[in-house]
Amino acid sequence: MLEQLLEDDAPAVRHALALNPHLPEALRKRLAGDEEAAEFDPYACIEEPSEELEGYMHTMYKTALAEAPETPLTALLRLTKDEDGYIAGLAVRHPHMPDHLLADFARDPKLAIGVVEHPRCPVALLEKFSRHSDALLRGYVAKQPATPVPVLEQLATNYESWVRDDVAKNLRTPAAVLMRLARDPEENVRKAVGANPALPAEALSLLAADPEEEVRIAVAGNPSTPLVALIALTRKSNPRRIRSAAMANPSIPQTWLAQWVREAGSEDEAPVGVAANPAAPPELLLTLAVRHAEDYSGIAYALAENPASTAAVLSILVTDQNEVTRTCIAKHPNVTGESLAHLAADAEEEVRQAVAAHPHTLPDTLKVLASDDDARTRWLVAAHPGTPVEAQMILAEDDNEVVRANLAQHLRPAP
Repeated sequence: MLEQLLEDDAPAVRHALALNPHLPEALRKRLAGDEEAAEFDPYACIEEPSEELEGYMHTMYKTALAEAPETPLTALLRLTKDEDGYIAGLAVRHPHMPDHLLADFARDPKLAIGVVEHPRCPVALLEKFSRHSDALLRGYVAKQPATPVPVLEQLATNYESWVRDDVAKNLRTPAAVLMRLARDPEENVRKAVGANPALPAEALSLLAADPEEEVRIAVAGNPSTPLVALIALTRKSNPRRIRSAAMANPSIPQTWLAQWVREAGSEDEAPVGVAANPAAPPELLLTLAVRHAEDYSGIAYALAENPASTAAVLSILVTDQNEVTRTCIAKHPNVTGESLAHLAADAEEEVRQAVAAHPHTLPDTLKVLASDDDARTRWLVAAHPGTPVEAQMILAEDDNEVVRANLAQHLRPAP
């Protein structure tokens, strides 16, 4: 099969084969004389999109490239010049972007947010941008975990509420500042501080009685909320959204979770919070799946999102009518190969793509997906480490050269 890919008509495929770290040395030497493959530019479509990448698809491609951990610096530098400021900013904040370039990028207003969000942004630049005239940029400084405490204290007094909102979310913000923000006149600021697990218990108890429902929902979901206040938020006198948020809190005692499940009717929203609780016992989640998932889609979705859901729970949900729920199941770390085989026949491309990328997907399932109508699904199968030889042979004949190129780059020679 490597020989077949070596003779592929598309330079993109032969270029990808040259990048394969598992390619035998003898074949690599043969490729060394392939000038067409050597000169192929795999990132030319950043500036000049092909017909398949026009419009929205071109934006999606560049966004994915700017976020991918394996994207080389040469491509990232090209993306920093993109007309779309969001894409350019994604490239700037990429971990591979060298530190010494950040100061140069900081001079470009379009790239400033990307610089601030870079994981190694110098403190001096954070301090500089905290005094910038653009309130949005000051807000991004307030979000960063590396922002110095004195800067956070200064930004906590900013006249723009969304800047104070970002200070309230920062885990590094001192308790005294959080206490002050808990009495902020703006609802969005109190909501943000109410969700911060660093907020002292005294302030959380205060916000648990806030007149605004959104603030109380934030407190209900905070794992640091005192148990007395948390239990009070689960009372039936509270709106359902608040009760559900409190029931999803991992600090709630498991005995309470079991009681709520016993008392809940099929039309009651309360079990949704239990279904979303990552500390809920597996047997309780299974009970919810059996009793309520079919009647209430909110419970099925919460279970599909819950990292504590077991393979048994997920197997019950694979026939759910909501495609978002099925996609979550196809991405869940506990899903079995058998459940993924069922989802491989799903009508929705996004579900099948998730199956094609999952490490638990069985070889027989990957073989089926190698002939999928969706090119991205086949592209994912081509890179899957568990793809069997039979599927690789199908992919080597694929009409889409991008699929063949991905196979060429990831194919391992037979032992």
